[in-house]
Formats: sequence, structure tokens, C-alpha cells
Amino acid sequence: MRPLLLELLIGAAVLAGATAAVASRYSGPELAAARTELAGARPAVVFLGNSTTREGIDVEAAREALGEPAIKLFGDGSGSALWWLLLKNVVAAAPVPPRIACILFRDHELTNPTLGLSGEPGMQLAATATGSEPELDRLGYRAAMGPLRHAAYRRWPLWRARDSAATLLDRFLRRRVAAPLLGVDPVHADAAWWNVLGDKRMDRARLTAYQLRNEDGRDTTDLDFDAQVERSFLPLMVERARAAGVELVLVRIRTRRDALGAPLPARNRRYGERAAAWCAGHGVPLFDYRGEASLTADLFGFGDHFTEEGARAFTGELCGRLRPLLGDGGAGGAGGRRR
Repeated sequence: MRPLLLELLIGAAVLAGATAAVASRYSGPELAAARTELAGARPAVVFLGNSTTREGIDVEAAREALGEPAIKLFGDGSGSALWWLLLKNVVAAAPVPPRIACILFRDHELTNPTLGLSGEPGMQLAATATGSEPELDRLGYRAAMGPLRHAAYRRWPLWRARDSAATLLDRFLRRRVAAPLLGVDPVHADAAWWNVLGDKRMDRARLTAYQLRNEDGRDTTDLDFDAQVERSFLPLMVERARAAGVELVLVRIRTRRDALGAPLPARNRRYGERAAAWCAGHGVPLFDYRGEASLTADLFGFGDHFTEEGARAFTGELCGRLRPLLGDGGAGGAGGRRR
């Protein structure tokens, strides 16, 4: 029994060490860091979202256009679950909340509460959560996982990290192997990788049926706004923002396919119409850029990400719409305080 006990102890020590290493090396939007950034910037506007916000919002251009401080908080690959946590735990919890919280989304992201729960986005959720997150558990984890998997994701960093292995290997090859071999900056290697192998180069005629279903699923699955909205984080975000005196603004972003002239699928058109009706009924500004012809295809980099020029153009246009909200003092006049 002694060798078995020793083996168990060694195994437990290895698991504990690996868990600690994963938890300590994670570099996502940790709660304390996000709160510190917001408190230091004291912004009038906070932009929330995923990589489309990271690449689509030029903070300097926003500050210049608004005449007010602005920041962006995002998580790559994230969905509304992370945006809810950032709004609740960072934006609304700030001693002096911003006047506007602006959420940028694509149709398949806004009312799907189970998007971005696993892999690196799942680690971002854990890093931005408090000890008790009943809404996240009820709408997100429990809706997508069984009780054991739910407990593992919420409490065990090593379990969450296992889904990140493929992504981490992919990044290692691009940034640590391909970039030095080619003699280029890792950021440029990323752009080159996606420009050659990314979605915009995809020949849909050559996809397998399985790949085609996945590609279509990302853009069109679960696009019934009326059926989803009450099971999503959106009503909670509206309620929490108003309680904190923050104006919540939704921004339906333009995609590469829109810019290339692809017709808007009927499901997406209905989704946009129903989202607009809901927002009008709940007093939530919704800016829809899917038909914005000035955001042309040459302003996109890879995927639905803008180039630097595209980010400046989009940010300037968006902030032009946000300025009147700042001038009116935000939600119910609560946000008009000067800093």
C-alpha cells in the first residue's frame, strides 16, 4: 500500500502544481486589472466586446472624437457571458461609473449565453468573475454543461486550460516558430497567417459537409431573438447598467461579408428587426452598421477585424453617434457628472 500511497501523493502534487502554474500564468482580463484600468482612466465611455472590439476601436480616435476619456475592455473569443461580467463587476461597480457602456456584437453573439464558456474564453470568465456568479451559472454553465463539468470549469483552472491546448499550440507555432524563421514581428506573422489561411480565403465549394455545417452554424444558429432574449444576459445588462446610472448602447457591427456585398440572410434580417424592436421598447440605443456602405471591404484586415485605417474610420463614425448621448447626460441624466 505504501508505493500506491506515494504514487497518489506524487500525482496529487503534480496536479496541484500544474493547476497553480496555469492559474498564475493566465493573462486575460483579470478582474483586479480591469478595475484598476477603469479607475485610472475615469472614462466617459467604455467599449466592451471581443476581438472585433480590440481591432475595431481606436481608443485615441475615440478620445479625440468624444473630447472625453475612453477605454476598451475585451476578451478574445468571448461572448455575452464575459460582457455581462465586465459590465457588472467592473463598469457598474466603479466608484465613478462611465456615462456610456457600448457593447459591440455580431448576431450570433448577443443573445447566446453559452458562447465562449470553454477554452481560453472560459478562462477569461473565471478571471473576471467574483466568488459567486449565480446569473452566469444559471444562464451559461448549467445551460451548456452537466453538474460535474460545470463544477470543474468554475473551480479548477487546469480543467479549463485543457481546452486551450490547441489554441496555445497554434499561437506558439505562429509567434514563436514561424515569426523568427521569417524574421518578422509576431503580430505581423499573425496577420500574414490569417491573410493566407483565414476565413476570407475560404473556398466554401471545397468544404466538407461537417465543415460547412460548422461555418454556417457560427453565423446563423440560434438567431431567434424573441425566443432567446429572456434566456440571455441582455435584460440583466440593461437593468444593471441603469441601476448604476450608465447608458447601455448596443452596436451591431458590419462584417466582412456585408462589405463584400453578400446579401443579408433572412434569419439575420429578422434577428436585426426583432432586436431593434426590443431595444426601442426598452429604451436601449441600438446602432446597426451592417448596412453601412462607407465601411468598405478595403477597411477590413482578416476575418471581421478592421485594419488600423478601418478602426479609425469606424471609431470616428460611432463616436459621432455617441456624442449626443454624452451631451444629454447619459442614462436618465445620471451620467452627466464631470470628473
